[in-house]
Amino acid sequence: MAWVTTQDGRLLSIDLADPSGPVIRGSLTLGGAGFAIARISRGFLAIAERSLDGTTGDLEVVETSDLAAPSHVADAALGSTNRSVLLS
Repeated sequence: MAWVTTQDGRLLSIDLADPSGPVIRGSLTLGGAGFAIARISRGFLAIAERSLDGTTGDLEVVETSDLAAPSHVADAALGSTNRSVLLS
């Protein structure tokens, strides 16, 4: 399983059981384009994201236990100065 963010603001869950044929299992529209992802606990991701116009950012928490339907849990505004974020 892989989690990927897209430049158009989506989170994708990708099944890698067959490495020669990855399959998108689910998606979630984020508040912006993700640029860092961290697993914060079993079933939860933290995603640092920038607005699509690049002026502001957020930290979004996503629940991932249902691979077909990840869901938004919470977010925190990072403001306009987030240039780098370390998620661990």
